[in-house]
Amino acid sequence: MDSAQSEVILAGDIALSDVERIVAAAAAESPPHSSMPTRPSNWVPIREQYRGQPRPLKIITIGAGFSGLTMAYKIQHQYKLGDHIQHVIYEKNLDIGGTWEYKHAQTIALFDTGFTISHVGHQLNISWTCVKNAIKRYCEHGTFKDLSRMGRPSKITPRTARHLKRLINGENQANVNIITQKLND
Repeated sequence: MDSAQSEVILAGDIALSDVERIVAAAAAESPPHSSMPTRPSNWVPIREQYRGQPRPLKIITIGAGFSGLTMAYKIQHQYKLGDHIQHVIYEKNLDIGGTWEYKHAQTIALFDTGFTISHVGHQLNISWTCVKNAIKRYCEHGTFKDLSRMGRPSKITPRTARHLKRLINGENQANVNIITQKLND
């Protein structure tokens, strides 16, 4: 695994039988040699490295919901700790999105099977207004996921941006007040 990226392990990727099969295969491949002394049953291997040698910190995040994905983002981009941290995210569902995505999918499924809005809210332990909003979004757009947004419009025009670049590049000693004064002229 590249240490600069987080790894997401979804349910179904690794089963218990897979782990047992890997452990059994490793034990079968390395039979004990008669020349080597036998190790006690509680023996734990020790990492062979110098005392002050740095090693990556291992972090496990449970759940690939909003918090888990925010943690991965902050480790990689905001704090830039990808070289020093080995980060793995474990998720019980087959897709990322957390409880929000799971509850909304359940809301739509229960509503489609004939439950009323109040019964769906009571069944899933969420407010009926959240159920109503999820169903409204689903009926209007055909999905319960958030739609993409256009974003905030630019405050300056391309012409103003070019003019500002010329002012800044032309005078290296100009302060903000001088540049603002020239822009407003």
